Formats: sequence, structure tokens, C-alpha cells
Amino acid sequence: MNRYSLWFLLALTALPVAAADQCPVVTQAVSGQVQANGQPVAGATVEIHWNENRATNLSASGVSDENGHFELTLGYDSQSSGGVFGKKKCTYKPKSVQLLVQHEGHAAHVGVLPFKNLGKPLVVELSPAP
Repeated sequence: MNRYSLWFLLALTALPVAAADQCPVVTQAVSGQVQANGQPVAGATVEIHWNENRATNLSASGVSDENGHFELTLGYDSQSSGGVFGKKKCTYKPKSVQLLVQHEGHAAHVGVLPFKNLGKPLVVELSPAP
């Protein structure tokens, strides 16, 4: 066996190890307050969905407290495409997420938020049901 064959065999045995590397799931805290007519709304369901065409689509949901406040943690897959020779880049961030807020007696609030705004507290104003 010549030395090129030996290097080729060593490279082949290293490929499964490189392919086994995984990018971490990154978390983003999301907080805010649900209001109606400027007053806090307790018991509102708050959901955030990240639905891009990726292997892992994650979401977070919760319920607002007696002061209308909510705190959620959204997780997402940070793997970027375009790695070379099985190398992965773990730098991806979603462009936007969908926010859904529901409460009995109020119209559902649906909106798309830029991902970069999720670090700031959100204020969601609900309207009366039609």
C-alpha cells in the first residue's frame, strides 16, 4: 500500500466523525405584555412560530400572567448552509417569526416580527372580538 492510499483511508475514517458534529440549538428570550384598551390582559395565549424551510422548526408558547406579562424562550437551529467538506457553520439566525396572541372576547392578533426585535419587550394590543 502506498502512502497516498494510506492518506485516503485515513480521510475516509475521519468523515463520519466530522459529519457527526452538530450545531447547537440557540435560544432567544421573548417577553412583553398583552393589553386591551391599555389595560393588562391575563390568561392570553402567546405563541411564537419559526417556520422556515429547515430541518428543525421550533416554536414557543405561554400564557400571560395577571399583569399581562409573558416570557417565552424560542429555540432555533443555528446551522447555516454552505459548509465545505462537511464543515458546518453555526451562525444562522431566522429573519422573522410569527406571533399569535389569543384571548376569549378579543380578536386574535397575528403578526410577523423581525427576529432582531425579539430582544426588546413587546407590547401586544388586542382588539374586541367582532
